[in-house]
Amino acid sequence: MIQPDALKKQEPLLWSAGIGTDVWEMFCAAVVGDLQTIRQLLEQDPRLVRAEYEGRTALSCAVRENRVEVARLLLSRGADPIGSGTPDTLLQIARDRGFLEMQALLERALTPAGKTPAQGEVVAAAIRARDPDGVQRLLDAAPELVHAFDERSNQPIHWAAMTRQLDVIDERARTSTLSGPMGRDRCSWPGATTSTGAGSRTSRRPIKR
Repeated sequence: MIQPDALKKQEPLLWSAGIGTDVWEMFCAAVVGDLQTIRQLLEQDPRLVRAEYEGRTALSCAVRENRVEVARLLLSRGADPIGSGTPDTLLQIARDRGFLEMQALLERALTPAGKTPAQGEVVAAAIRARDPDGVQRLLDAAPELVHAFDERSNQPIHWAAMTRQLDVIDERARTSTLSGPMGRDRCSWPGATTSTGAGSRTSRRPIKR
């Protein structure tokens, strides 16, 4: 790797957590699988687990080099399991390179126990393809898919809102999702249709882009 000028300086980075030279040391340690150095750096500055340069992180370095134990440590400290600094997710990179143990580790980090991103990807793809009949067939066959996460940790209700296809998720699925962990008890998704109880009015918020 070629050390960027910004990571040659013992100065705080403007766009990221951490000191430039510390971030570079994290990247290098992740590449070679040096757990001891990574632990020492994180002890000095826990924010380094989130440090990035042009979208790349210590975790993305570990995934590319198949350093499973480094990845496990970084994920346990709160590293983002999705972004790689490229159009591909970390999971896609692990899958494409045949890193099966790394793939399994990332899948566990991305989704609740017993579920896989592949399940959510099927529904997400149908919504993005604007195939409402296909979406309903999937949900009728496996209603639990309404809670499934894709590789970027989105659920069907999120894709329905982002693509302005709220009707593609029926009332049963919409109510189930919005009352779940990412539901109306915690936040209101732009464009989501919600009901506040018997006799209440249903409101639709416009999606802001």
